[in-house]
Amino acid sequence: MFVSTTTLQKGSRTYRYTRVQEAYRDGSGKPRNRVLASFRDLPEVAERNLKAAVAAARQGKAVVVADEVSSKFATVAMSLRYLDVSVALKMWERWELSRLLEEQLRRRDVQMSISDVIAALTVHRCVAPGSKLSAERWYPRTALAELQGIEPGRFNNTRVHRALKALHEIEEPLQRELASRIHHRRSGFAALFLDMTDTWFEGQGPELAAKGRVKDGSYKRRIGIVLLCDDRGLPLRWKTLSGRYRESDTMRAVVEQIADLDWAAEVPLVMDRAMGRDQTVEFLANSGTHFITAVPVDEFASHTDRIPHETTAQVDVAGTPGGLDDDLHRVRKAAVRAGYTKVSDARYVLDLRTMKKSGGTDRRVVRRRRSNAPSRTVGALRLAQALQQGRREGRTISELAQEHGCGSTTVKRHLQLLRLGEPIHRRVMAGEADALGVEQLREIATLRVADQEQAFDEACEPSTPTPLQRHAKWTEPEPPIELRYIVHFNPERFVEQRRVAMEQERELEVFVNDLNRRLQSPNSRRTQASVRAEVDRQLRKKKLLSVFRVGVEQAPEDDTCLQVALIRDEEAWRLRRRYDGINLFVAHLSLQLSAAEVVELYFAKDQVEKDFGTIKGVVELRPIRHRTDPKVCAHVTLCMLALLLERTLEQELVQVGMRRSAPDVLEALADCRLNRMESGAVALYSTTRLTDEQRQLLRALQLEDLADDNIVREHIRPRQ
Repeated sequence: MFVSTTTLQKGSRTYRYTRVQEAYRDGSGKPRNRVLASFRDLPEVAERNLKAAVAAARQGKAVVVADEVSSKFATVAMSLRYLDVSVALKMWERWELSRLLEEQLRRRDVQMSISDVIAALTVHRCVAPGSKLSAERWYPRTALAELQGIEPGRFNNTRVHRALKALHEIEEPLQRELASRIHHRRSGFAALFLDMTDTWFEGQGPELAAKGRVKDGSYKRRIGIVLLCDDRGLPLRWKTLSGRYRESDTMRAVVEQIADLDWAAEVPLVMDRAMGRDQTVEFLANSGTHFITAVPVDEFASHTDRIPHETTAQVDVAGTPGGLDDDLHRVRKAAVRAGYTKVSDARYVLDLRTMKKSGGTDRRVVRRRRSNAPSRTVGALRLAQALQQGRREGRTISELAQEHGCGSTTVKRHLQLLRLGEPIHRRVMAGEADALGVEQLREIATLRVADQEQAFDEACEPSTPTPLQRHAKWTEPEPPIELRYIVHFNPERFVEQRRVAMEQERELEVFVNDLNRRLQSPNSRRTQASVRAEVDRQLRKKKLLSVFRVGVEQAPEDDTCLQVALIRDEEAWRLRRRYDGINLFVAHLSLQLSAAEVVELYFAKDQVEKDFGTIKGVVELRPIRHRTDPKVCAHVTLCMLALLLERTLEQELVQVGMRRSAPDVLEALADCRLNRMESGAVALYSTTRLTDEQRQLLRALQLEDLADDNIVREHIRPRQ
């Protein structure tokens, strides 16, 4: 092995290469050289050292630094995580969160204050999220102890638990003061966004946890989290909820809490379509908030009949990869013909302006009873049969609710009565159940048909006489309320939905062909009931049960084989597809925004969804390792405080024209460490050399002092 040096001239520049090479013989025995390492423009002293090291290696000797030389150099005794944690701590200090916590806590720990523990836990969630045990191990390996002026051993498990308990106790006043501080420093809010999410537990979880359907569709022990943030994503209100929460009820409670606050007055409040149902919209209209929300598709018809869906629904989509542009072109032309105004290629809007909507039926309902009216059970069963006929004709739950003057929930409950067997139907219509309530009849309908008659007999023979329960009729509707409606049409979404529908039909065709092939097997022992059940499962999975009629008959060429045929109900299909690509937004009458601005603001609600993504992914809300309600609530609060620091960091960079995510920035700063240098009895701290990227970030944040060794040595005292 030897070292060689060569120079190369390219134009006016000269390049010097230093190579470490090894001699060997190839397969034919000829001597060759292979390059083991190559260096360009190596400094002269480095080149001499390299040659000396290779020469010593060839002679079997070692190269060491003489004692008289090594004594002149300091050694690194400790290297601590520094720049990312110090920047995160600076974001904490810019909101003066320690003082805010101390004002609420009103308790002191002479060795390490609770506010310092909470600050450390919040920084931990920003840069290295993990369990409380991992935080205890992580803290001494960082420069936080030096920055906070605390002995590392004082950050221990006992203080962590004490801090979490205290944080839970002050959660409500902390939120009030923090929201007021954010409002004051940001000079008001352009918009507010309200949304909910959930998180789940492995195992039992705390008392708050309850079985429920989580966002991925599975059933797990979960809790709910509601978050109100401003247009910059800064958290203003949050709450940890029992897993038995109802989304609309929880969001209504938050609206009631902020309705009278000065910082929320006349500020647009954007919520998703969970708040767009009839009764909830009525509540929002009466709350005084300047709300914006979307109406669920199944309730479009109950709000307005002025959506111009006919023009766009008539456009045929080719469904071929090469025909996408042509499909979009024809759909966009149809949108203009329908009266929409183009805002962008994917956004067409139509302002329906102020409209009066009939009031709901959940308040101040006046009933009267007629002596000649049918009993409640007879009336309920008649209504169920009428609703069933309406569903067969393709009408939606919302349309049926509007037609019969009741709510969507009432429609669904009445449809459950159709599970009663035919003998029970006849006995109810004959008046045998006149003394029963509708709820009793629904409970019987949940039983197996074979068990229903016995339960019906027992219910109809009460120990004490029960008066006849007559059918109640609505006689006084609520006064109409005025709302503002905007229709949004997305041609790209329209084409996508049509193509998905076409693909579903193709998949069904493949499924039916495969099923018929299997039914033709001589070994098939399938019955009509089992075949129909399999087809129903497939249709239910694709949510097409009401669109296709299933025919199961003997094959004409072999009456021992069954064959399946799917017949599409064209009217039901037309009703299903009429609102493709369409959103209906409803807003408070006093909202002074154009139709395009309302639509843009609604779609800006992804800010709160990004916040949820941050606390779930970046600061790791999940998994939650705590097992008591107070600790779980405190954990959520820590995640919200970490979210505040990250959004503040991002906003500081936006103000100087840099758009970087907080995780990206903190990762870029992470390898700048604080080193404890020792030379004899002298110890001092020095930061590692900054990269150009790190120097640029610190300059943008006005935090260049963090990497100035003179300032670092002046303000940081080495730990013992």
